[in-house]
Amino acid sequence: MQPSIYNLIVFFLLGLSIVLFFSPSFQIGAAPILILLWIVLSVPAYYIRKGNTRYSARDYAGAIVAYTQAIRCQANHSLAYSLRAMARLSVSDFKGAIDDCNIAIRLNPKDADAYSNRGQAYYFLGEQEHSLENLNRAIELNPKLAEAYLGRSLLKLEKPQLALLELDKAVRIVESKSDREQHQIGYAKMYSARSTLRFSLGDDRGAIADAQRGIELAPNYANTYLCRADARFKLGDFDGAIADCNDALKLEPEWDEPYVHRGKLNRNLRRYEEAIQDLSHAIQIQPNNDVAYLYRASVYCYLARLELAIEDFTQVIQIKPNKNAYYNRGVAHYQFGNNNAALDDLNKVIELDKDNVSAYYNRGNVKYDLGDESEAFEDYERAKTIDKPEPIVAEDEHGFYGRGIAFVRLGHLTEARRDFQKAADLCAEHGNRSLSEKVQEVVDRFFPDES
Repeated sequence: MQPSIYNLIVFFLLGLSIVLFFSPSFQIGAAPILILLWIVLSVPAYYIRKGNTRYSARDYAGAIVAYTQAIRCQANHSLAYSLRAMARLSVSDFKGAIDDCNIAIRLNPKDADAYSNRGQAYYFLGEQEHSLENLNRAIELNPKLAEAYLGRSLLKLEKPQLALLELDKAVRIVESKSDREQHQIGYAKMYSARSTLRFSLGDDRGAIADAQRGIELAPNYANTYLCRADARFKLGDFDGAIADCNDALKLEPEWDEPYVHRGKLNRNLRRYEEAIQDLSHAIQIQPNNDVAYLYRASVYCYLARLELAIEDFTQVIQIKPNKNAYYNRGVAHYQFGNNNAALDDLNKVIELDKDNVSAYYNRGNVKYDLGDESEAFEDYERAKTIDKPEPIVAEDEHGFYGRGIAFVRLGHLTEARRDFQKAADLCAEHGNRSLSEKVQEVVDRFFPDES
């Protein structure tokens, strides 16, 4: 139904009912027309309710369709545009969300939700100044709009304590409201966000407390179970962490994230085949889940299935190119003996991060193996100049292994032995069988008296 046709029908029925109201036959003729008018006017509200139901069920595409139907019925329905913007945010259609917010604000300049949604869309597009302007305006219009404080916390993630203050405000607003049951999922999101932030700050018990409160508010909101799973795992409650992932899957069996979480936990528990199964299922649901590919690639590396690991790192790079993916694929190529491919990837890492000490050490090793010793030693010297301000990442066994090899070639055997020991310890901690064998081969070769 086109907006103009809908409006014509409304005006026609309204006019007809007025004419009949003043006619002698009002009781016979006008009542059915008024009922029909009421039904027609209820159509947009029906689609709004349908959209809200679908949104609550995470059927964001279905919600967008329903809100669009409401707009087709009533082109000036500001709420429908605002709600469709919220649904579009959930499917990462940030430009579409901004377009809807623009219309909603034009129709209703005091729509705080539209400003909040537009602020969050601008944030994800990297336009932080516009994001802050919109979120501040939302709070001016409605100081009790918890979602706006949640959005503003995203802008302060580089200063986590300030972000936490914004989430504290959001949570206080939620706790002060009497309609929590009507907005369970929305309010549970506040606790979920604060739980995630507390976890990143090392407050594991605080993270669990927030997740627990979110679950109490909305037992059917799967994401909060995943927040609790991470904190439980870190505190050693492995069974509880896996149980939380299972509960999330019961609620959202077609959502990829619970499989990614459980796959990550199974990987950390060295249940590698189970991890591969979970991560593969996540990829089947969402083929563009770069995190699932990344975790599965790490499992393949641990199991010495390097060709499969390289394939998965390649998928990560195709989905979301970044220095870590290039680095991981580069060291996998190097470990597999693909020196030219390794060189290409490590060149890319250094292009993206000129102070990546591990990349310089490993590229130097690749160049050395390719017979270019002078350039190899240039990389070693460059790495040494940045090693103190930018040390090797503490959990990077490949970084310590690569630096150990470089130290051997530089004649620094004491430092080399220390790095090989660190690499061996990390391999044991992570269950990296493949690299562990390489480390042992090198130790046997260069330190035979210790073998």
